[in-house]
Amino acid sequence: MAELEADILSSWVNWDADLVTRPELVHALSGGSSHSSFLVSGLSSRGSTDYFVVRVENSHNRQLAMPVHQEVALMRWAKGLAPQVVFQNSLLLVSAYIEAPQWTPPGQLRTIATGLRELHNLPPPAGLADFDLLQHCDVYWTQLGQPQRHHDFYRAWRDQLDEVLRSYPDRCLCHNDLNPGNMLLHDSTLVLLDWEYAAINSPWFDLASLAEFGQLDQRDLQLLSQHYGPDSDLHAIEQFRPVVRLLEWLWLSLQGATELAEHSRQRLLQLQYLQ
Repeated sequence: MAELEADILSSWVNWDADLVTRPELVHALSGGSSHSSFLVSGLSSRGSTDYFVVRVENSHNRQLAMPVHQEVALMRWAKGLAPQVVFQNSLLLVSAYIEAPQWTPPGQLRTIATGLRELHNLPPPAGLADFDLLQHCDVYWTQLGQPQRHHDFYRAWRDQLDEVLRSYPDRCLCHNDLNPGNMLLHDSTLVLLDWEYAAINSPWFDLASLAEFGQLDQRDLQLLSQHYGPDSDLHAIEQFRPVVRLLEWLWLSLQGATELAEHSRQRLLQLQYLQ
């Protein structure tokens, strides 16, 4: 906490914000495995109190996330779909705080679909990195030490992932971490948080993430697909649902979250039965 205060003291005058006082810590926010986040506030020249989210990087745990400079560039590129970035250095990422509710599935699917369609239609910036799902899974698997008890399980699902990617080669700008906690509904628009994994990927991975983490049923999916647009493909979304859980299983296993990882593995088996 003291390190956070010290860094804010040394950087706040360089923020792209209308502050006349040094920001003060309000409270800690929930953080991801690669960072911790804090809510801070400061007095503006207008006499109002402005709020910001300060994210403190943990580069050791960032693992396969995209480089920070790419994350920031995409947040700025996406404009209203992401919080405004007001400062970034090697340790901190500071963005405007948005006071808005997280998405509660399966509500407001029109807003969710419209915002996601807007993201997927954005022309990717030149030189944007590609999110290689096969490589991502293989690196996680290697870091896990390739446990023999799950060898056949992983190889079978990896082969299926390879087949799905060949069947659906569509690529576009994607968020790649769409869970309800990363999705705010602000003034009837969608705002996405945590752009650490944003890159070029399959749009069906984003939509399947919505389906899985939002626990959408067939009626919900049809409504989501209808609002997303005429080229939406329900079969593609269903094919990518196991891909979402495969990646989650590997990531949770790598974090040592044994019970949650087993839940993901059981969900994979359930999806195999459903298909």
